[in-house]
Amino acid sequence: MDQYFVDAADVAIRNVGGRWSFHYPNLQYSGGIASSLIAGVYKLVIPTTKATLNWHLRLLAMLAYLGSAWWLARSLIPSTAGQVLAYLLVCVSGLQFTQPSSELFAGAFFSLFLVALRLRWPAWLSGLMLALFSLCKVEVIVAVFVVALVWGRYQLRSGVQRPWEVALWSLGWVILFLSPAFVVA
Repeated sequence: MDQYFVDAADVAIRNVGGRWSFHYPNLQYSGGIASSLIAGVYKLVIPTTKATLNWHLRLLAMLAYLGSAWWLARSLIPSTAGQVLAYLLVCVSGLQFTQPSSELFAGAFFSLFLVALRLRWPAWLSGLMLALFSLCKVEVIVAVFVVALVWGRYQLRSGVQRPWEVALWSLGWVILFLSPAFVVA
């Protein structure tokens, strides 16, 4: 099941028989660390049944993807007509129905990373969006470094001070999110 990470995600800290247990997601999970953490926190905050949990996460991923696409279109395209056309193109493509939901979370975080660059968010926040993108799927973990280095090179050519700041923040966030996986697992 591609959506296995939804059921497997468990970030609750419990005392079972005098022993504390905490299950941090592994990078190898089908949903990756970021998507599994989203699912785990969602399960802690929103009470659902096992029968509806998968649908809840699919809707959350769809809303995140469509919301980030809307924000990206608004930040890149100056005309309202162009924004509407771009958003309609995203909506009619049907990508919001993609499974597993981790693919949608990855798309949403990458779009938010592009928005962060366009709107000049702080480097730590831009780095967080890129790190979360890379931790959504095990296949894209290398992408964080490639994208961050390409962006750093572009910033260097533009004469920006501290062009590698986003790359360093991204690396820091990735290490921070991977550390518990090495300790717990």
